[in-house]
Amino acid sequence: MVTYGLPIETDPGDALLQLVALSAGHVAWLAQEIRQLAPEALTWGASRRSHEAGYNSEGRVDVTTEIEASGINVLLEIYHRERDLLRRTATDAARLGIAKKKLELAEQAGERAGEFLRLALAPLRLPQDQIREVIRAGAPHLHLLAGGFSAG
Repeated sequence: MVTYGLPIETDPGDALLQLVALSAGHVAWLAQEIRQLAPEALTWGASRRSHEAGYNSEGRVDVTTEIEASGINVLLEIYHRERDLLRRTATDAARLGIAKKKLELAEQAGERAGEFLRLALAPLRLPQDQIREVIRAGAPHLHLLAGGFSAG
């Protein structure tokens, strides 16, 4: 039985960039949730809640007790931790030049795709306007060469 996850074979650079993207999404969502809180909810609120239901000597009991206290809101705590994770992972990715390397690889793939098209179309002796049309039609799909997904 798997409870938390299985290992996935991945490139370390891809994993780090994915972690940056996920963390940025978490930070954005948490910020949105925090903006919806009343200002006093950031430092004051329910610290403990208990619920008692059933019967006692006085009859049926259904009571919820909430104790309020000062303290940082749990969303704000998670937000600060997630921002720190985002800063660290983004810094690591930038320091390692991962995004730049991915861009260079994508540019190289684009150059190879262009050379492939040139060589594949040459024997057909198509007019230049038809070659331009083939290139125009294929351009939206170049991301597939870099391991992207097709929308269609």
